[in-house]
Amino acid sequence: WNNVSENRQDCMKFHSTEIESILIWGQPLAPTGTPPRHATQGIIDAVYQYAPGNIQAAGATTTFNQLVAMLEPMYQFQSDAGSAKERLVLCDAQAMRVFHEIGRLYGQVTMDLNTTTFGMQFTEFKIYKGILRLVEHPLFNGIPLANGFCIVVDLPSMAIAYMQGRDVKKEEYDSSKDSTNNGQDAVGGSLLSEFATEFRLPASCGVITGLTAGVA
Repeated sequence: WNNVSENRQDCMKFHSTEIESILIWGQPLAPTGTPPRHATQGIIDAVYQYAPGNIQAAGATTTFNQLVAMLEPMYQFQSDAGSAKERLVLCDAQAMRVFHEIGRLYGQVTMDLNTTTFGMQFTEFKIYKGILRLVEHPLFNGIPLANGFCIVVDLPSMAIAYMQGRDVKKEEYDSSKDSTNNGQDAVGGSLLSEFATEFRLPASCGVITGLTAGVA
């Protein structure tokens, strides 16, 4: 453990965060005087463009049946007919709380004298159409406007199209390895990835906004 290994770990974390940000939001490019364009598109923008019917707005309260109704359009199509109908739900803390509230209201807790912990923590949400795997994403928690927000992703419908030789290119340099950096007293380097996102079936994904409270 030293400062070099710590900085390398930080670099990898920052690099993976940037990749996830691009997969979710894309990389917008809007030159002055021209309509907005994208260097590569994110899943949210792809749903708004190609599957607007899969954008669902929750009410002030949400019941189990209402949640199922919002999810149904995202199961109308399946990108991989041979796989189980699974979706990944990436959400902020408020949306995750709503999923848990609905789970607690429609479930039952049993405890006995030997119980030393209590409560529920859900990682999956099952409906008649399939399974949804719940993940609270820290990037959504950093955006105040995303309160009660989640995206439903059909993972087989997405892919990363790397440019040749650009799937995380690692470079290291210091005075002993690179003659152009003589005089530097520290190890340096960079990680570079160049890719575009590929969406084979945006209609199997969706966006839910405004999740506020779960009720029976």
